[in-house]
Amino acid sequence: MNRKELQFILQEGEGYKIEFKEKVAGLDKEMCAFANASGGYIYLGISDDGKIKGINLTNKLKSQIVDIAANCDPAIHVILKEFENILIIEVREAVMNAVIHRDYFQKGANVMVEIFADRVEIASPGGLPKGLNPKEFGTRSVLRNPGLANLFQRIHYIEKMGTGIPRIRKIPSRAGLPPASYKWDDFVTATFPLEEVKTSVKTTQETTQEKILALLKSKPEITRAENARRIGLSADGVKYHLDALRKAGRIRHVGPTKKGRWEIIGTENESWI
Repeated sequence: MNRKELQFILQEGEGYKIEFKEKVAGLDKEMCAFANASGGYIYLGISDDGKIKGINLTNKLKSQIVDIAANCDPAIHVILKEFENILIIEVREAVMNAVIHRDYFQKGANVMVEIFADRVEIASPGGLPKGLNPKEFGTRSVLRNPGLANLFQRIHYIEKMGTGIPRIRKIPSRAGLPPASYKWDDFVTATFPLEEVKTSVKTTQETTQEKILALLKSKPEITRAENARRIGLSADGVKYHLDALRKAGRIRHVGPTKKGRWEIIGTENESWI
């Protein structure tokens, strides 16, 4: 993407495959909406009226977004791209791939999306199409349903035909995961690992909450906005972690909402704050 392309998108505004969001709040609903349709792009750091507000592009933010996508039902695979101070979230494509290439003559079988603790599996009925050597899988394109594939390409549901498998294999690596793997018998099954993403995000959340606790300890009257500025999160992100700490029984707020103070619970000396 370049500046000219971005200006064109801003002028066109939101549409069937374009969504602007200023903050992370409510991102899961937008992802699910795109995943249940034909995919699309979410521009994070742009307000609804098309004004660039920008967003702090950190690894924490990216991990949070990957975790949101992984926890959708079914899990959604996203591609994250940066342009200046905007994060572009691309929602696509493995389920679409399974729908386009399945064997529709195999009655009683359906495309299946199965979610496990450590992986997501997407299975397409029919195995490999005739004429495709298993050693050439992902490097050569043999269309089982050429009419359907051509239609989906012409209405921009898919890009250049024959590029889907290599692109899908690369998606997990961008989230720090092992590549997607494939197996085939009567079905072609794509497996996307999840475990490392969840571990990484859990560690990030714990580290963030420890930072918040340290700030509450040193400055009990600290506001959510100041907390967000010092940690590098949005105010909504700080609220999420404060609510989590409060539900876990680690902190409580005493006094008026705007002029009260925070107390840490379960320490030898609660009066530090």
